[in-house]
Amino acid sequence: MKGSPPDAVCSGTVAECHGVPATEWRSLCDSARLLQHLAPWKWMEPSRMFGLSLSDSDQIVFISIMGGGENQNRAVFAFLGWEAFTHIRRRMADKNLTIRDLIETPALQVTFVDAEDAGDSDRAILECGGMGNPLPEIVPLFRIHRTGYLPWLLNADEVRTLRTILRQVAGVVMRAENEPELLTSPGPEQIPVFGTDAAGHWRGEWQPVPPASEFDSPVQIDAVKVAQVAALPPGNARIQFDLALSRATVGQAGQPLRTTYLMAAFDSRNGRCIGADVIMPIDGLATMWRSVPDRFLNLCLHAGSRPREIEVASEQMMETLRPLLGHLPFKLTLRLRLPHFQNFLEEMNTLTHSKEQEAQ
Repeated sequence: MKGSPPDAVCSGTVAECHGVPATEWRSLCDSARLLQHLAPWKWMEPSRMFGLSLSDSDQIVFISIMGGGENQNRAVFAFLGWEAFTHIRRRMADKNLTIRDLIETPALQVTFVDAEDAGDSDRAILECGGMGNPLPEIVPLFRIHRTGYLPWLLNADEVRTLRTILRQVAGVVMRAENEPELLTSPGPEQIPVFGTDAAGHWRGEWQPVPPASEFDSPVQIDAVKVAQVAALPPGNARIQFDLALSRATVGQAGQPLRTTYLMAAFDSRNGRCIGADVIMPIDGLATMWRSVPDRFLNLCLHAGSRPREIEVASEQMMETLRPLLGHLPFKLTLRLRLPHFQNFLEEMNTLTHSKEQEAQ
């Protein structure tokens, strides 16, 4: 989740780094070290989330503290807004939270890693932030997450926002250790939100969680296209169909890199590729997933036939294709693994990695 940012640009006197004054980096690093000292991941579960109301924004950020298990990096995610919160909360409830969700959901993040895992950009930032040289054994890395992009380095505004968030998180953590009821919800659909009022006084209140359906848009099925696919002859008895995050990225050097996804279908018996597509989730993950049924119809039209059974590898893909069940005579089957699709994805990722190494 560190992403692949460019080399940081620092002045000879480290007056600034990556366009952010050194004093700002120092303040952020100090806030991160305080949280590292408090170590809330020792007793807080990721699903035990709470909100923070920032004085200079009408957007609530929702905090999830991760890394309580063995061999996990400790991390604090500040998910930006109600839609991001409900998406992550639903994935956690389904026990289906993936790296893809964390990368693509708008958030600010600090992760504590072994210093040897920090890249040149992060080392420059940490030196600028007064972490010393050599660095301590464990260091914080800071990222901004935007839908459709790899996690990236922070700009000056994001540094200040994350510093404020980490300080407030530290305050909530210190209070919660002594006041267990502080984060104990009075109802299943309420979440505590903390902040300061107009007079600067600290306050907390329980706010109702909006239903996830408030942020869902129904899939629009093209009736004409469905009729065209229904009229096609049945072809492959079973196909493997999936959508996955790819290693391939799009963007210019020194700029945030766009993520890409691979969608493909294969004959389950012989592995023949029936069709494939590369997708950039420019308008967000939800919009990308809503486009999958239409993309699947296009794939069938291109192949000139329709399958009798579609094997998919996730509940999310099952739900995505379900609106087509009432219109087309095929069966949906959930499989733990789709070997033909996985082999295709691994080959494409290996090719991308080889090209990256040649470019270096």
